[in-house]
Amino acid sequence: MFRKAISSDSRTFFEWRNDELTRKSSLSSDLISWEDHQKWFEKSLANQGRQLFVYEVGQELVGTMRVDRYTEGYSELSWQLSPLKRGQGFGKRMLAEFVQEFQERPLRARIKVANLASSKMTEAAGFRLVSTENEVQTWNLG
Repeated sequence: MFRKAISSDSRTFFEWRNDELTRKSSLSSDLISWEDHQKWFEKSLANQGRQLFVYEVGQELVGTMRVDRYTEGYSELSWQLSPLKRGQGFGKRMLAEFVQEFQERPLRARIKVANLASSKMTEAAGFRLVSTENEVQTWNLG
């Protein structure tokens, strides 16, 4: 189940984002300071063009989803999974549920070529690969 992120979710976003494998898989792989993260998180919560969600299964936090709406008429998705939930099918399930619940189209996701897990779950959710440039794939839905 998805719920909108709140200020108290900041620590979870921060810890998961700075996880070594998460950083390796992200378009931006730099380690982020707590101060910089806090500024980004509060700014993101206030940004009308961005939504942050938390994905829960039961009472357990499993993943996060960010939606950025662009004036070009599409929304871009970005996600992260709890390091403790990798390899258990939660990422695929999370993205599929989000795509079903989030009715806005078109959607886009940009993924590092080396991030095979995200590429597979994006394809399984119905996205199609439209381009690859500088080791980054662009996937579209709708």
